[in-house]
This record gives sequence, C-alpha cells and structure tokens, in this order.
Amino acid sequence: MNRVKPQSENGFTLIEMLISMAMGLIVISGVLAVFVSIAASSADTLGLSKLNGQMSSALQVMSNDIRRAGIWGNMTADDFANPSTNPFSQIDVTALEVHANNVQIASNSAAGGDCILYSYDLNNDGVLDNSDIAGFRLVNGVLQMRRNGDIVGNNRHDSCSSDNDNWQNLTDPSTVIVNQLSFTLDNSICINNREPDDVDNDGANGIDDPDEADCYVQPPAIGSGQNTAETREVAITISGQLTNSALTNMTFTQNVRVRNDLVRVW
Repeated sequence: MNRVKPQSENGFTLIEMLISMAMGLIVISGVLAVFVSIAASSADTLGLSKLNGQMSSALQVMSNDIRRAGIWGNMTADDFANPSTNPFSQIDVTALEVHANNVQIASNSAAGGDCILYSYDLNNDGVLDNSDIAGFRLVNGVLQMRRNGDIVGNNRHDSCSSDNDNWQNLTDPSTVIVNQLSFTLDNSICINNREPDDVDNDGANGIDDPDEADCYVQPPAIGSGQNTAETREVAITISGQLTNSALTNMTFTQNVRVRNDLVRVW
C-alpha cells in the first residue's frame, strides 16, 4: 500500500525557488548599492579632507610668513632713526614685490601675480643672510616656497626664476594640483609725509588736493628727498583640486597685513 507523504515533505516547487532566488538577488543588490554608496561617500570625504588639509595649511604658512616681510632684528638707535636704510626693505632688491610672468606689477595694482618675493631677518642678527630671502610661487600646478637665496651670486633678489634661489615644494603634486595662486596689492596705501603742505604741488587747480598725499597717484621725483610710507596689504587667493578628481576642488582667500611699513626716501 502506498503511503501519502505529509505536506511538510513535499519541498519547494521550481516557481517557488525562482521567486526566492529573485528576492534574494534584490536584497543582495540593495545591500551592495548601499555599500557602494557608503564607500563612494567615504572616498569623497577622505579626498575633501586631504585637499582641505593641504590647501588650508599652505594658506596658513603663506599668511604667517608674508606678515614678517621687512622685519629688521637687532636694530640700533640709529637704525630706528633711519628706517629707510632697512636692508630687508630695499626697493628692487629685498622689498616685497608681486610678479606676474616674472615681471613686477605695480605696488597698488588690482592685477594679481602668481609669485611674491620679500625678505625678513629670520635669525634676528640685523644682517641680510641667504636664509632671509623668502617668497612663494606657482610652478606647473605646485605651490613652492623660497627657502633661501644667494646674496653673493645674486645681489638682486627680485626674480621668481633665479637659479641662485632654493625653491621647495609646499604642496604634494601626487595628491593636489594647484590651479590658481594670486597675490594682489590693491588695498595697500602709500602716504607722502610732505602732505598736507598747503601747496598745489601737482599744479592742477591752485589748491592742495588730497590726492597729492597718495604717492601711488603722484609718486615723488627720484632725488627729491621726499619721504613716503607704504602700508602693504596682500590679498591671497589659492585654488586647487585633487590630482585624480577635477570635480573635487576648493578655493581659499585671505587678506594679510604686512606688519612692517615700507619707508622710502626718494
């Protein structure tokens, strides 16, 4: 006599197995999609963190260093009385300059340059040394810092491409590409200490115009012996991206007030 199998021993039909497999694949696909999304999000977050770290650190280094431009250590009483003799602020030699394509831009120009040059008394000995020559520049997507110059081989330190200077990478090109580096000086102020003197020095209208005090607008004649003082403010803009992702990019800006004014006798 044949025995009838209980319902529990009948097993799954082919249709039930196919439905179960389809549902399993849907669940697995959902889990994989969530995993991929989390992994991609984590990679983006890590990339942004790396980019932010390098860019913000570079901006901080530049800001802190540029503020020191013109510092003259170990000054004597005579030095204080003659600030225009500061060896770290000599025009066309060690004074702060901004260059575009290795050509100096005007001291109050809104045009930006991708290289800034300056010096300061790093070891506080009052004497211009190789290590006192500083600057930053952009070369092939890499931000570089001038660590020192050569005061014997190059007594003019106003070049962004001198072979006598030691430039070192400040950003890592394997991680970050710097797309833009700009320094502008248009917020700087230059005052002619002669003004106001109640004299129509520009011969414009018979009165002492306020513009006569602005030595950017009306620079004194060379050899005139007039004194001017410049308050320099440098606006820094730096933009960059991850080397392996142009879509991951950032831009930072900061204004830097140079602590030492440039005093000049014309």
